[in-house]
Amino acid sequence: MELFPQIEQLYGSLRGARKRIASLVLQDPADCCFYSLKQFAKAAGCSEVTMLSFCKQLGYPSFIAFRHALQSTMREGTRTTRRVDVLLSRPGTLSETFLKLAQAEAGSIAEALRENHEEALMRVVCKIRNAKRRYVVAHGASKIAACYLAERLTAVGADATLLDFDMPQMAIGCLTRGEKDSTLLMAVATPPYGKSTVAAVRLARQLGIPVVSFTDSRQSPLAQDAEAVFCPTSQEFGGMTNSYAPFMVMIELVSFLYRFGRQDQREDEAGPLVEQYLMLKNE
Repeated sequence: MELFPQIEQLYGSLRGARKRIASLVLQDPADCCFYSLKQFAKAAGCSEVTMLSFCKQLGYPSFIAFRHALQSTMREGTRTTRRVDVLLSRPGTLSETFLKLAQAEAGSIAEALRENHEEALMRVVCKIRNAKRRYVVAHGASKIAACYLAERLTAVGADATLLDFDMPQMAIGCLTRGEKDSTLLMAVATPPYGKSTVAAVRLARQLGIPVVSFTDSRQSPLAQDAEAVFCPTSQEFGGMTNSYAPFMVMIELVSFLYRFGRQDQREDEAGPLVEQYLMLKNE
């Protein structure tokens, strides 16, 4: 069950401190997204132990898991402009906010590099290299990274086409053209995962078309139906906005490795011709 409906369902049976916690979450969820355990307990007028007990009553193993669920709920149910306004309303100067944003972006890139080692990168590159037809699908803000992925791959010789599932008949017509096992669908999504992207991935797998997913987590619905999963972890700035910086960096690495591999392949293929050339030259 989603967080807010769950709290509302329990609300009538809650008493004392737990009812104050529930009221605080329902009345001011934007501020609650930023509270530490100590701050949350102080705002609700309860002990930290009671706060932890409340989290467990809702089924969350820790306060961090509860807060992450609250942040996810706010991201999915709040317009982007409102989320940015909430972030900018936090205490601190513009310079301090800028520094926090820069640190969050740098942190998300560093985490992506740690989590996606060379072997994972090469699995994705091999899928791209072996495909004759490459398609990219995304929805909403994820199209930013998806467009960049298609452009960068095309620039290094791996032509990729962005499919528009707002026109499903045309998109599916492109996707199902030619041999299924030589077609590749690359899906890009962060929370909230677009229903059209998830449906496109599931359709591709049902048709036997390989899927590579660029998503924020291995628990993502895109990861479940993919042959290769690429997770440039989308670290949220203040828990409220998704960062696409790690996606862009990982896309650069994938395109570089694709091109680098192609160069090695060309040199290997050219080996016999070089020998033939040297023989002719020395005659």
